[in-house]
Amino acid sequence: MKEEIKNWIIQTTKNNSCLYFSIFLSDPKIYIGHIGLKEIDKIKKQAEIGIVIGEKEYWRKGIGTIAFLKLLEKVKKLKLRKIFAKIDKDNTASIKFFSKLGFKKSTKEEKGLIILVYQL
Repeated sequence: MKEEIKNWIIQTTKNNSCLYFSIFLSDPKIYIGHIGLKEIDKIKKQAEIGIVIGEKEYWRKGIGTIAFLKLLEKVKKLKLRKIFAKIDKDNTASIKFFSKLGFKKSTKEEKGLIILVYQL
């Protein structure tokens, strides 16, 4: 599993249409996940967001919200107008998380996924 993550990080950092950031706790300094954008389209001014907090003990502590607000600063600098999240229709925690941040359900659908959109 660690090798898969390492390979994903290497491929992502080489991809110009992706922008990812690690999420660390400050004291003690512990890596707990990442947040970022993929499929950044500067012409359509949109990108897909993704976030992972790996350890359950750090879920529902506001860390994802803080990471999103930091990422939103980067989104604005990129002059994007829309970010969207593709979420498994059964992942109620992620749907609730993104909805709380102001994402709205899109009329577009993909098999088994709900698409939530944040307009800037």
